[in-house]
Amino acid sequence: MFYFSKPAGGLQIGASLLKPPFIQNLHLGIPAKILFVSDLHIRKNTWKTAENVIDAMQSLSPDMILLGGDYAEYNEGFVRFFDMLSHIKPKYGIFAVEGNNDYTRFQRDHDRAKQEIEKSGARLLRDECVRVQTEKGAIEILGARCAYFEETHPEGLFSKEDGVYRILLAHEPLKSTLKSAGENVDLMLSGHTHGGQINALGFTCYELLQYEPHLHYTHISGLKKAGNANVLVSRGIGTSKFAIRFGARSEIHLLT
Repeated sequence: MFYFSKPAGGLQIGASLLKPPFIQNLHLGIPAKILFVSDLHIRKNTWKTAENVIDAMQSLSPDMILLGGDYAEYNEGFVRFFDMLSHIKPKYGIFAVEGNNDYTRFQRDHDRAKQEIEKSGARLLRDECVRVQTEKGAIEILGARCAYFEETHPEGLFSKEDGVYRILLAHEPLKSTLKSAGENVDLMLSGHTHGGQINALGFTCYELLQYEPHLHYTHISGLKKAGNANVLVSRGIGTSKFAIRFGARSEIHLLT
């Protein structure tokens, strides 16, 4: 599978990885102001990234926050992040899904992970759909299970009612997840890929190293159309394996 991804940003290494993420503003006709954040990968030496995200949540004043998974690389960081998140109270709530790295937290005690997330006031969605009535219209958020470790079954969870904006929140931007969710998805929000993390002239580890060939993504960064849906794949904030970003700047998304 070939994924060409347009480079964005230059070299981030060392202290530059701890700078506030780029805020990408996108106008998609959503009846609320939503902040989408994914892939913090908080480590003991990168705690500043979590503080930057919390600061952005406060300063941007979103109506709703959606979290795309892979929050921290150690248990204490996971707990601390969601404890800080408990002080953020957007009008329409905070909804989250788990990423593949979250499955290793607390010795794979998924009840504990859910408890820590929901103590913050956020709601963890595992193949669940919630409906939020905003001043400008209804929004449905369907949170898919992490397909890296589990089968996800989003089919039939969205309503068929007219006049509802439907968001599919899934850690991995899999074609199969989008297809299973149905044809009335307006927006799919995903992360996981880090935009390749190292992107040289559009080429990333997904091409050069044939990384994760068993997973079939819609694409690995940015906003693209897939069928009837807009699909946004965030480059995220943190790093995995190697503490470096090149051509794949860290980012969060403010969506309206």
